[in-house]
Amino acid sequence: MAYRAAVITVSDKGFRGERIDTSGPALCALLKENGFEIACTAIVPDEIEAIREELLRCADQLQIPLILTTGGTGFAERDVTPEATKEVISRETPGIPEAMRAESMRITPRGCLSRSAAGIRGKSLIINLPGSEKAAKENLNAVLPALSHGLKILASEGSADCAAEAGKAAGSAAGSDAAAAAAEPAPGTGAAAIAGPAPGTGAAAAANSASAEGPVPAAEAEKTENSVGKRTPPSMDRWMFEAKADLSARNIGMYLTHNGKVRATPRAFVRDGVQTSAPVTGMIFFADEDKVSLAVKETFKMDGVHYVRTWFNKGHLNVGDDIMFVLIGGDTRPHTIAALEFLVGKIKSECVAEQELFS
Repeated sequence: MAYRAAVITVSDKGFRGERIDTSGPALCALLKENGFEIACTAIVPDEIEAIREELLRCADQLQIPLILTTGGTGFAERDVTPEATKEVISRETPGIPEAMRAESMRITPRGCLSRSAAGIRGKSLIINLPGSEKAAKENLNAVLPALSHGLKILASEGSADCAAEAGKAAGSAAGSDAAAAAAEPAPGTGAAAIAGPAPGTGAAAAANSASAEGPVPAAEAEKTENSVGKRTPPSMDRWMFEAKADLSARNIGMYLTHNGKVRATPRAFVRDGVQTSAPVTGMIFFADEDKVSLAVKETFKMDGVHYVRTWFNKGHLNVGDDIMFVLIGGDTRPHTIAALEFLVGKIKSECVAEQELFS
């Protein structure tokens, strides 16, 4: 089985539907030609948080071994893909962008202007590529022969015997890397599956999604630029469109959503009937991403659950503001209802901090 790969296009115009993405599909085609399985494609805006969250989703939640980005590596003010990448990787792999820049310099002196980064997060290798279709393919071709060996090391629990690999390569000459890329087994199965799906990045991320059958398109939520750090809520129409386009949709008979909001009625009165003198004017809200990840993982273990997506607001919220969204896709109504009640209850009781504010 081939290694799984994700291709993330970073483009404001592409995200808004004002430009047709050609570099993403071209990279997918090149990867397929070299034995990779495309597990996820996405288009995100040129925003650090949106890029960061999609990288976290692909690495932590979908556990995809190779994650490529295309776009946002130049000098423009909104070219922030390397910055977002460096926020999520734990170890840099400087040799990869060095090799890509060296190849670009053979073609154009402007190749040295690329700010592409690459690095490792967990068992995933993340590589930034240029936004130009031609340059993206040239850069990927420059490092593609070495990637299968790197991914093999990442997938292993211990150190790889590089000397032995070098000996075998010398004996077999050219073509060994291409054969390895086509033949190496993929670590894990399915986009978000860990015998079921892997935990999501939850909470701190603007939006998270996973399915037991395959990848989910990019989360569209972005951070609102204001003094209190609130996030812009996602579009439910878009969420449903993406959920129904996912491979898991063929096993889903029902979708249910939960939209939590800040209400003016105090929690103490709603839950316990305790009278208070003043209405709620707002809320301080935060979610713990690690705990949410575990809750999502538990939800996927429930009968008939094939799709989970979450979004959380944060900071100082006003009455009427959205607190969170949860979307569940299940095979039957009882399974879907049970999963939604379980996950929302788990989140509310164990994963978030809520402080009501009064006038």
